Amino acid sequence: MNSNNRFQAFVFIAIMLLSGRNLCLADGGEVDTPDDKSTISSLIYPNSEVLSDNPLNRVTNESPEKIMAFYKKTLGPYDVIEPFTDEPNFRKGYSVIYRAHYKTKPKNEFTELTRLMVIMTDSIGFKKRTMGYEYMIPQPLAQLKGLIGRYGHTQADYDQLFTQYQWLRFIQFWAPGTDGSLIIKKYHDKVFGAGPTAPPNEKAGDAARKADLEAKKKKMKELKKTGDMAAMMALAQEMQEEAAQTGAGEQAQQMQDQAMEGMQKDSWNDWVACLKEMAPAARWTCLDYTALKIWWLDDQDFWKQPKAAINKK
Repeated sequence: MNSNNRFQAFVFIAIMLLSGRNLCLADGGEVDTPDDKSTISSLIYPNSEVLSDNPLNRVTNESPEKIMAFYKKTLGPYDVIEPFTDEPNFRKGYSVIYRAHYKTKPKNEFTELTRLMVIMTDSIGFKKRTMGYEYMIPQPLAQLKGLIGRYGHTQADYDQLFTQYQWLRFIQFWAPGTDGSLIIKKYHDKVFGAGPTAPPNEKAGDAARKADLEAKKKKMKELKKTGDMAAMMALAQEMQEEAAQTGAGEQAQQMQDQAMEGMQKDSWNDWVACLKEMAPAARWTCLDYTALKIWWLDDQDFWKQPKAAINKK
């Protein structure tokens, strides 16, 4: 290599290293690149939705088997699919790993370029490792269960809905722009009231009441030492009545009244509607792509966007 070419190679290597790229160097300091059998591009799964601002974070309801079949067709001789488990988060799945063989490296030495992680809920593991999981049902079902025997709703009515929707307990991913907890909150607020959106307004005399309550708290600690239950109960009654007169107390009472009103009415149709809204928003599988620029091909993106892909946000 002449001096001019050496200088150009040095500048190129310096730029790549400063940009955080991992380079393989052949003898003489030349940049080594993957051979022609290395996979240099693959497709984003067509029937998937963008989950966030990152287009490489996606969700789908396609089966893991169907997704794997799709990517098996894209694999080169160096690429592999490896299963994984994430027990703490009750997840499992597999990684589609694209690897390169650099021209100067030994025949069986490969370098990972990028990967796709296909992640789903490990419902079987959840059942095995969670004590009392059968009682961990979605809030809408819990509310419906509490209405059995009231307003004409029967156990058979509930059992039918349980069979139809109990699987929602295993969902960890949701359609873009929504979430199971947000859907539940919408119907919870409808039934029990939305609750305050701002701190309570201070009332005249609140400062004095709060100071008196603090003094009574200290007195309560002293009474606990004596074990005088009658005096403790009387003082607790005084404190409760005084706290209810404050702005915060009135706000808390309003929230309690709303909750009691919600408990006393027939909210069956509301919670059924909640389940019906949650079901189509559920997504079983998350696709997490690791971004990669192909530096030896003018920084082309490894992951290509198929025309059929869904890009809802």
